[in-house]
Amino acid sequence: MIDLEGRGLEILRWFLAIAAGAIVIPIQSWLFRSGSIALWDVDPTRWVASIFERASLIVWSVSLIGSVIWYMMAVQMRRHFAPKDTKSAMVKWWIVLLLPLLVLIGNIWVFGKASTAAFPWFVGFLLLNMVLTFWLSTAVSTPSPLAHVVPLAFEIRRVLRID
Repeated sequence: MIDLEGRGLEILRWFLAIAAGAIVIPIQSWLFRSGSIALWDVDPTRWVASIFERASLIVWSVSLIGSVIWYMMAVQMRRHFAPKDTKSAMVKWWIVLLLPLLVLIGNIWVFGKASTAAFPWFVGFLLLNMVLTFWLSTAVSTPSPLAHVVPLAFEIRRVLRID
């Protein structure tokens, strides 16, 4: 049975953050397809299907994997965490962040040249997807004793009234 007072609540918050990252992708796709964001140098429907959605799903998937890796590491560290371990835990979080960050940069490098008109939106949306999926999920689901390890986690947890 899931303990909704402890780990169960962490997992629920993790899931909701991951879902937020997934929900924005169709909204972003619609903004391109509907013409709300003008793409004068490509066919919007084709570009969204072949470039944007593919890149977004790659960034989302790798951010999700990084988030899972961090959560599993944080749960293990929680068992014997002491304030002196803060710096090494922060380094571990930043190392895990490198995975989605490198994939984000790779997607921009590979797919970013497909549309000059979409480029700033493409970069911004991919970055938003990574932030929602990786950062938000790690900020809200990291066990309380390690919450200060994730940058700005205390602020978002205070706003969301977590802990």
